[in-house]
Amino acid sequence: MKTTRLAAAALLMGLPLRQALGWGQYGHQEVNACAADLMEDSVDSFQSFMRINKDALKRLAVTPDMDWKMLGSLKKLSPEELEAKRQANRHEHPLHFFEADAFIDPTAGPAAFKDLPSGENYQAAYELYQEKLKAHGDFVRQLDPGKPLEAQAHGTAPWRILQLYDLAVASLRGGDSAKAILYLGALGHYVGDMAQPFHTTLDYNGEHYHRPAAGIHSIFEEKILENAAFALLGGRNKARDGETLLWRLDATHSATLAATKAALGSQGLLSLRRKDVIAEIMALVESGYPEIEPLLASFARECARAQESSNGELYCAAGEKSGGRRSGPKVPAAVAEAFAAALLEGGPGAGRTVMQTAQRRMGQAAVLLARIWVSAYAEAGRPALSAKTVDFKELHVLDNYPVPDYLVPVGKKVTISSGLPRSLSAPRAWRSGDLPRR
Repeated sequence: MKTTRLAAAALLMGLPLRQALGWGQYGHQEVNACAADLMEDSVDSFQSFMRINKDALKRLAVTPDMDWKMLGSLKKLSPEELEAKRQANRHEHPLHFFEADAFIDPTAGPAAFKDLPSGENYQAAYELYQEKLKAHGDFVRQLDPGKPLEAQAHGTAPWRILQLYDLAVASLRGGDSAKAILYLGALGHYVGDMAQPFHTTLDYNGEHYHRPAAGIHSIFEEKILENAAFALLGGRNKARDGETLLWRLDATHSATLAATKAALGSQGLLSLRRKDVIAEIMALVESGYPEIEPLLASFARECARAQESSNGELYCAAGEKSGGRRSGPKVPAAVAEAFAAALLEGGPGAGRTVMQTAQRRMGQAAVLLARIWVSAYAEAGRPALSAKTVDFKELHVLDNYPVPDYLVPVGKKVTISSGLPRSLSAPRAWRSGDLPRR
């Protein structure tokens, strides 16, 4: 992982809402589970605490999607809970992506990514991002004409991660282990998003590829993983607990954990300094961006093969707009199945299957996530933690929603590189909370 994202985007594109979610519930839980598994060999009280709360961490991996957006079973909510969910939903969508190619020319190579500001203070970096966005305005308008040239509309996930890191550190210092696990678990969702290549590009769903490849987003991040679970376990009801939303990861966990340990290498869980968290997230984005072209090429090939026997059905094409909405691309089940097993040609994943590539990216996310976890604990002063199991229901994730306070508020004056203050006037879509969504 878009003219209007997720709820609005899914409707405009004709996609079911669940097709616009990060790695999907399955993949996000896989990332948090693998990070928790990296804690297994330690007797450290923090790592023991994280390990025994693996189920809570898995459930929290989907909180930013299922609890803080207008998704899930809304009928079960009280009027107060529904209103709290609406308020969280107003903020949440653009916190799940970071469209690197809105700010740089990725064809310029690694140097282009090194030019992305990676300071801890988003408000200080905002004007630099705004200038870079405007410099690429023609390209951005071509791919995303419905979105304003406003930097925050193109995603701020790296700074969302740092915000939750800080909240976790404060909770650990204050002796509130339940709050700490809430923030550390939810933080894993956004780290996972940054490992998903299609959350780092304007062409998030393959609609602007030179061959039909629309629909790749949900197929790569969700369908291939869920299909593996369904095939092994016998359908959705056996693969996922509808009450707890916890997935059984049997189909992929061994391979994904092996990819996680390969990404970790022999160096172990090296801690980070707070000032390096954003840079590490940017490195994760940079390492995944070269996967986009090979993945699109592979998906387009499978779509073309299906097209040959389609009896005139048009597959993997951007849907036609009608009545203000755009129909979703038609992607046959056979395409998703063949795509999962297809070998990539070129890029860092050359010779790997698409499934192996997904597992590798989830593994890389899990390693960085585990490093962020142990770093937060170290920064908090390594307080003693009891081996206490946290009940997800007692975390009150809606009441404890962390409003993204790092963003540039409407009308705030920001100091730009010249040293002169500039008053920001947010576009109407931003003021109304109708930012692009994913």
